[in-house]
Amino acid sequence: MSNTSVTFELRGDLMKPGFKTLIWELAVNAGLGGWVTESQDGTYILLRLDGDEDAIRKFIRPIPGKLLPAYPLKNICVSDQSSFEDTALIRDFKVFQSGDYLLPELVPDKTFCPDCLAEIMDPASPRYAYPFSFCAKCGPQYSMLMRAPGVRKNTTYAAFPACRDCKVQKDDKQDKHHFNSEMLACPDCGPHLFLLDDEGEQADDEHC
Repeated sequence: MSNTSVTFELRGDLMKPGFKTLIWELAVNAGLGGWVTESQDGTYILLRLDGDEDAIRKFIRPIPGKLLPAYPLKNICVSDQSSFEDTALIRDFKVFQSGDYLLPELVPDKTFCPDCLAEIMDPASPRYAYPFSFCAKCGPQYSMLMRAPGVRKNTTYAAFPACRDCKVQKDDKQDKHHFNSEMLACPDCGPHLFLLDDEGEQADDEHC
């Protein structure tokens, strides 16, 4: 078996929430190690794959089709490649945080995805009837962004640090819905909506 490490440069309409999570899911399902991140200038994606050479080839070949229609890929090329014998060198696939860069284009706001909508409609969910939590695939993007890159500290959610439970879900690679979701929140840590009367007092149900 021939093991290899290959670093690819991916260019296209890829600088959107959810892209790195999708790549992580595909790589893990293929049994490959490595990592994915953005270039320093934010113009392309760097994808490192570690594993069997044939497995990497089979992974890359259908990638353009698997990314459509959400992430149109314009170009993919190899920037570095090396071989190794020890399979112990194959580490778990990781998602690296964004570096400092300017977004090449603004990402539009989106409505709730089916998974998030089901979550807020589920009485057993900790986010039941709570409309201010979003996964990496949906929710406000442009309207919440204050500066690049699009991580929580650079959005209007900077004032609402994630609680322990939300952080655990965000960092859990097995949680395909919440993993790497920067805007994950719940009633314990996220924003709340309330009304004030003409005297600046919070209105109760009787006056709404």
